[in-house]
Amino acid sequence: MKRDKTKNCYCYTCGCSYNALGIMSHRAMHRRKKENCKIKFSNGRIKAYEYEKTLPRL
Repeated sequence: MKRDKTKNCYCYTCGCSYNALGIMSHRAMHRRKKENCKIKFSNGRIKAYEYEKTLPRL
């Protein structure tokens, strides 16, 4: 099985491209920092995540 190393995902917040596996860890970084982010996935879907509005964990 050959790995797909093409960077076909994009983070509009940072302006960086990632592969399909790397974008998920990058999104987790935004979640930990409580930063909003907008990401384009490999299937062409664009999704905005609003982490600033989340409540802190108890």
